[in-house]
Amino acid sequence: MATVNLACASVGTNDAWTLTAGATKVIAVAVPDDDATTRITTSTLNAKQSFNMDNLPGGAIQVDEVDMTVRMNETALSATTGRAICILSGSTTNGETRNPGTTWTTYTDAIIAKPGGGSWTVANVNNMEIGVEEVADSVELLQVTTLYATVRYQPGSGDFAMFLASWLPPLLAIGSHGLSMSDVPMIARALRHLKTRPSSDEDFRRLLEGFILRP
Repeated sequence: MATVNLACASVGTNDAWTLTAGATKVIAVAVPDDDATTRITTSTLNAKQSFNMDNLPGGAIQVDEVDMTVRMNETALSATTGRAICILSGSTTNGETRNPGTTWTTYTDAIIAKPGGGSWTVANVNNMEIGVEEVADSVELLQVTTLYATVRYQPGSGDFAMFLASWLPPLLAIGSHGLSMSDVPMIARALRHLKTRPSSDEDFRRLLEGFILRP
C-alpha cells in the first residue's frame, strides 16, 4: 500500500468563500500550515468552497481509503461551526461539524465510501472535489488555511518497478555480501512478498538477512 497527499489544484463547483490572504484561493489553502498568513474566510451560513484535487499517481490501481484534512479557526469565540466536504458526481459526503474556537486546529475525516455510496475507484478520486462549508453562522469569520486529501492506494506494477529500481542500487552496492545482477529476480520476489515496503535501515537489514548470500 502507498499513501499520497493530494493538494487542491483549482477552484471547483462551489466558490462562495472570500480570499482574505494569499495570491489565490488554491495557494491560500496549500500546505504548509501558515495559519493567518494565507487563508480563505466566510461569515455566510451554508457557504461552500470546493476545489478540484491533484490526480493519483499514474500507476495506482486500487483505492483503499480517502481522508480529508482541514485546518481552521474563527476570528473570535462564537457559535460558528464548519466542516470539510467531499463532492463526487453531484453527491456530497460531509465531515464532522466542528466549532474550532480561536485556536488554529487541524481536523481529519475518513471517507470510507465514496459520496453517493460504493467503493472508491481511481477515477473517483481523480474526479472528486474537497471543500469546506460553514454550518452555523454568527458575526465571526470562519477561516481555513489548509485543505488537502490523503489517499491510501495500491500501486500497480509500474509503481513497483520504480520502487524496485530505487532499492536495487544500494542492495547491489554491498559488494561484501556478493550481491550481483543475477540476484535481481530473488530480490524482486522477496520485496513482492513483504506486507509493507522497506522504509528504514532496520527494514533494509532484515531484507538482507533474508537473502542467501554468497561468501
